[in-house]
Amino acid sequence: MLTSDGFWSEYFLLPKDYPEYDGPSETATYGSSANPNWDFTGWLIQHFTEAELEETEEQLHVVKASSKLTGNAAYICKEHKSALKTVRVSAILASVERALSAYPEYVGNKQQREEIRKQEEIAHADYYEEKVKHRIAIRLD
Repeated sequence: MLTSDGFWSEYFLLPKDYPEYDGPSETATYGSSANPNWDFTGWLIQHFTEAELEETEEQLHVVKASSKLTGNAAYICKEHKSALKTVRVSAILASVERALSAYPEYVGNKQQREEIRKQEEIAHADYYEEKVKHRIAIRLD
C-alpha cells in the first residue's frame, strides 16, 4: 500500500494474473548506474554530457586550485575526493580526459539514459493508468 493510493485503511485487489510492468527500463537497457568508487570514468559519462565534460576540462586547464572550481567541475571535484581520495586538479583532469576519450563508444551515456528514462516514465504512467481500471478497493474501517 502506498500513501498515494488513498487512505491507510484502504487496500486494493488486482486480478492474480495481472501482468507486471514490462515496458522500457533504464536498468534493463543499460544496466545499473556506475558507482564512482569502482568506475569513476563510467560515472562521469553517465552523469554528464560530452559538452559538460569538455567545459569542465577547459576549466581544469585554467584553474590551478580545486577550491576555485565552479559548477560541474566543483561537483566532480567533490565526487572525485569522495571516490578517489584526492582533489588534485591534475588527477581530476586525468579522470575527465579518460571519460572524454571513452565517451563516443560508451553505451549508456547521460543522453541515452535520459531518453530511456523519459520513455520509461511515459510507459509507467500508461501502465498505472490501465492498472487502476482493474483494481478493486477494499476499505477497512
